[in-house]
Amino acid sequence: MTRSSLVLQLLGAAAITAGLPGVAAHAQGDAAAQPSGDIIVTAQRRSERLQDVPVSVTAQSAEQLQSANITNARDLTLVTPGLRVEANGVNAQPALRGVSSTLGSSNAENNVATYVDGIYQPNITGAFFSLPDVENVQVLKGPQGSLYGRNATGGVILINSKSPSFTPHMDLGLSWAHYGRGSEGELNAQAFVTGPIIDDVLAASLTLSSRELGSYVRNVATGRNTPDNHNRFLRAKLLFQPTDRIRLEGGFSYNRERNAIDLAYTNYKGVNALAGLPGVVIVDRPWQTSSDIQSYIDIDMKSYSLKADFETDFGTFTSMTGYIDYSTPVVQEADYSNFAGGLYDIFSYSKSFSQDVYFTSNKMGPVSFIAGLNYYRRNVGDQPAFINIPAFGYIDRIYNHSINKSLSGFFEVTLQATERLKIIGGGRYTRDKNNGFANGFNDVTPEAFLGEVKSKKFTPRAAIMFDATDSLNLYYNYAQGFKAGLFNTIARQTTAVRPELLKSHELGAKFKSGAMALNVAGFHYDYKNLQATTTVGGVSTLQNAGSAEIYGIDADASLRASDDLTLTLGAAWLHAKYDSFPNASLVEMPTDPDFDGTLDGRADISGQRMIRAPKFTLNALADYHHDFDAGRLAMSVNGYYSTKVRMALESRVTQKAYFTGNARIAFTPADTGLTMSVFARNFTNTKVIGSTFINPSADAVLYAPPRQVGVGLNYSF
Repeated sequence: MTRSSLVLQLLGAAAITAGLPGVAAHAQGDAAAQPSGDIIVTAQRRSERLQDVPVSVTAQSAEQLQSANITNARDLTLVTPGLRVEANGVNAQPALRGVSSTLGSSNAENNVATYVDGIYQPNITGAFFSLPDVENVQVLKGPQGSLYGRNATGGVILINSKSPSFTPHMDLGLSWAHYGRGSEGELNAQAFVTGPIIDDVLAASLTLSSRELGSYVRNVATGRNTPDNHNRFLRAKLLFQPTDRIRLEGGFSYNRERNAIDLAYTNYKGVNALAGLPGVVIVDRPWQTSSDIQSYIDIDMKSYSLKADFETDFGTFTSMTGYIDYSTPVVQEADYSNFAGGLYDIFSYSKSFSQDVYFTSNKMGPVSFIAGLNYYRRNVGDQPAFINIPAFGYIDRIYNHSINKSLSGFFEVTLQATERLKIIGGGRYTRDKNNGFANGFNDVTPEAFLGEVKSKKFTPRAAIMFDATDSLNLYYNYAQGFKAGLFNTIARQTTAVRPELLKSHELGAKFKSGAMALNVAGFHYDYKNLQATTTVGGVSTLQNAGSAEIYGIDADASLRASDDLTLTLGAAWLHAKYDSFPNASLVEMPTDPDFDGTLDGRADISGQRMIRAPKFTLNALADYHHDFDAGRLAMSVNGYYSTKVRMALESRVTQKAYFTGNARIAFTPADTGLTMSVFARNFTNTKVIGSTFINPSADAVLYAPPRQVGVGLNYSF
């Protein structure tokens, strides 16, 4: 069977499946889909019904996230088919339909882009976004290079917080949860308040959040738990609306977090280069570590944004301005044992500015369009990166930084060819320039210019959508994704990694009728020049894989079984393999059967499965509520199943198939704004690898939190 015929059969099967009522009951549930009402998304930078957008989107409202016990971006894995949010070390690295990044240097950016309130978030270190005042989350699957930019190769995660309101409103929340394992528990407090300053003209909102997380990870070397986590968050917004046609919304947020738990690694299957040395303690159990230092990451992030909309008779002009000031000291164990001296001590910083200006037209007969410009600039580096691994006689101090500038223009035209047929075409042209600087070894020489890499690319998009019936829409979408080249300054690499390019074909169907909604999509990706990294000689080494082929089906469905019960189901099947990766830079270990005496080696992994790309996943949610005379009772339970997952380029590190889930029971007394709840997260106490850091010292892994049981109290008016 040829590749093209396989793809056509796969995509055809997806469309047929969407039209079969008997199959629909088994297809995935978009937990955002509310059969009784329309879901509004902004996948095409304008507000549209989910059913009218020829893109695969999973959308979650604040209420749905609460029912599923989703409190941060990591947990989106549980409710989004095809998405995994994991990490390489302390670097957040989402994977969407098998498209992911392993880049670990401070100037690296993910190829699944994240936007918060319309502002691109370039920083990956510690970037596991909390959702204290979320309005909705939208996950756009497949390359979004035409409207969302160069680093949206695999898709986009849009996180939208609540806007100020002219109607006074307040939400207060307090919760306490217990992990066991010697933890003092987790205490969360948050508040959201909004209201008018000048009626119908000026409104404001304020969000405050505090989190105290007692560590559940035992340091076997000291006999005590690792240090606790502390987080403080503030977001303030102003809405100025002097006329019906002018709307300005400005925002400021501040996030301060000291996190030790996400650096408390254990050794996967006990693999550590120091194993067997006298007095060296190696642990390999989940939620245990062995360390002679106190590791931590200390995040200090300030974000500023301003969105201005100016409506005219022909359409709306929009300006979106964002500035992010980010600093992240990281102190981390380097040998993952109680062996004295192994240390990473890195102070990373990032200052980024982005500006979008675009015009969204009204319909002009059968035609509408969007067109705009984007400017982006980022200065990022490590001042310094100190690495000390005495077990291998390695010590280094590196001052480095990068300056990235990008300018792009984008457009998209929609033609309503007939009452039922819509055609979309557009694209983005990007000019990207990245300069790299780094000093010589051990501060002996001054900072030197590594070089400049320029990336130019036009990423087109074309789509067609046909309303087969009033309930069923069919679509085909072709799109390209592009990720610019860059230097690995922390490794002083003078050769830049080449840009990534992904070409996507997607055929899908969206069905919505009465109490039921179903979305299903089949896709094929042709993926070139994958950017990858591994840790060689104590620092990350950047490289390009040749190519990969990805294809699969994902689906989501929602059924309102009664006035009180809503069921959602989600599933994804994925084929994802490296077509060509003949000279992959890998970390070898003495436990490898073909170990040649060196800890850093090369291998041909062509034909092997890609990382963070399980063959099959399934998620489900049952949400029940009923109004009694005494008040409202709400109960929900959600589950997630995944087949085996390759966690790193080194195939020896894998997560076996697993099931996990959350549950919640809440009661709201009648005529009050008070809600009392009991909840459980990971009620199966499943051991799931959430982060890996494979390096010459060890196969270091970090497990996601164990079972957590807690109580909550919320008040709203």
